[in-house]
Amino acid sequence: MQIYIQQPFKSVHYSRYTMNTSNRWHDIYTKLRYSPLVLDQRSHRRDIMRYIVLVGLCMFGVVHSQAHAATKTLPSQLIKKLQSRLETAHKNGQLAGTSVGVVYKGKLVWQWHKKPKGTKGSNPNANTYYRIGSISKVLTTSLLAQMWQRGEVTPDTPVSTTLPKAVKLPSKPGGWPYMTFHHLATHTSGLASMPANITPKKGDPYNGYTKKQLFSGIPYEKLVLPIGRKYMYSNLGMGLLGVALAQKANRNYEALVKERILHPLGMNNTFMTPQKRYIPQGFAGPQCRVPTTPWNFGALAPAGGWISNLNDLAKFVSFQMKKDAKSPLTSATLREMQRIRQVIGISNGRIIGGIGLGWTIFPVQGTKARLVMHNGKVSGSYGFVGFSPETQVGLIMLSHCTQSRDKIAVTALNSMIRQLSGAKKQAPVATNTSQRAFFKRFCGLFKQQVTQKEIQALYHKAFLSQIPATKLQKLFGFFAKKYGTCIASRIFRRPQPNRWIVGFQFKKHYRTGLLIQLSSTPTPQVVLMKFLMRPQKIPGTPKAATSRPTTKP
Repeated sequence: MQIYIQQPFKSVHYSRYTMNTSNRWHDIYTKLRYSPLVLDQRSHRRDIMRYIVLVGLCMFGVVHSQAHAATKTLPSQLIKKLQSRLETAHKNGQLAGTSVGVVYKGKLVWQWHKKPKGTKGSNPNANTYYRIGSISKVLTTSLLAQMWQRGEVTPDTPVSTTLPKAVKLPSKPGGWPYMTFHHLATHTSGLASMPANITPKKGDPYNGYTKKQLFSGIPYEKLVLPIGRKYMYSNLGMGLLGVALAQKANRNYEALVKERILHPLGMNNTFMTPQKRYIPQGFAGPQCRVPTTPWNFGALAPAGGWISNLNDLAKFVSFQMKKDAKSPLTSATLREMQRIRQVIGISNGRIIGGIGLGWTIFPVQGTKARLVMHNGKVSGSYGFVGFSPETQVGLIMLSHCTQSRDKIAVTALNSMIRQLSGAKKQAPVATNTSQRAFFKRFCGLFKQQVTQKEIQALYHKAFLSQIPATKLQKLFGFFAKKYGTCIASRIFRRPQPNRWIVGFQFKKHYRTGLLIQLSSTPTPQVVLMKFLMRPQKIPGTPKAATSRPTTKP
């Protein structure tokens, strides 16, 4: 995944398509008005920015809920739409054992459970266990918030004060002189995603990483960024946060989270040590058919080592949306957890994504509501937890397959939030003749002999200064070679001024979609380009015929 931030246009560029492993586009880091964004190509950091784009599209009008006034009950048509998408994905073999639940006003009001397609046995249920991966991070930051509420630490407490004196934390010129709990909880510590002294084994990148390894290796970690300067997702940082909090309380981390957070909420089926409890087999692959083995997180378990079920996570979502008598956190503390503390996405000067204490937060355009969420993806398991405190609706999705189902979850939850907030549907704006002519010319770039002059005529110099025309030549040439030249383009809608969603069809019966932003100059040029999907085979088309040389009679 690549993120391109272009300062002249204050826009975020996200591409899911990589030309090939030997010609990857480099990440470009530039300053933004509020806070810069940094993200590398590690798989551990992909999902958060995928949400920024997906939720951003929802806000700009790509995905809309049906318009009507806010209601006091959860709209049944939204549930039916969600169920339909789930049934389709399951029919196509894209879901393994899956549990989905909708929480509304503190209650689990709807559930959906399916076993893997074509397997024997019963469906999972609300008590089936799933490895929740990085959703574990918000359990860790909830512990931080609880200890802050009790006066044991504050977000500004230096982490080094809770660690053994022999453990020195790294620093880097240009940032904060020391690392705080706030930096760890908001992924601004500058630490890399994984420790440098970790020894992964096949099928397990963590391989039981120990606290001894953590304490001996952390002083020698080279910070990728200065402390507090920019956002960068770090499993190492979140693991260190959990270890430091346990050190401060002089307790075992798992026991401390259970005592302070889980047991007060009645989450008695959330744990890190399975003991004799049955955890279903996990799978990977596009069709969820490749068996996997669990990862052993070791000391980094605060970043992804928890196991839970739908019932317990429904209690956790209800707790985050509304404080009750059993809540371990006050309403004020919950607001602090869910407040944007670090901006990670800006478009046209407007914040479209940020980080709270562990949570990723998206303002929903046209409403006063926010979408607060976190996902998790580990070996053989995927999870999503999201909610809106303003509309009191939340969604949980758990699967025994590594494949991400973010699009289904975020789209459904965003639609619920918009409808419950009474947001109006935005009508698409029609294109004019000049814009259609531009995209017809753009379609002509998908050929193996495209010249730099042709590219420079359609791309703005600010874009080409970051992604050279030679890179684009290789990209368009690669498309033409694999999928054939572009034979048709179709403009679907305009999410906002000068932005267009365009579908391109290729000669070999493939199609793809791009989000393209044009400059407002008299002669339009591309200032932002993003592939919305990988090229897909057009349904119902025949296989490409093999050409045979003709001979003269």
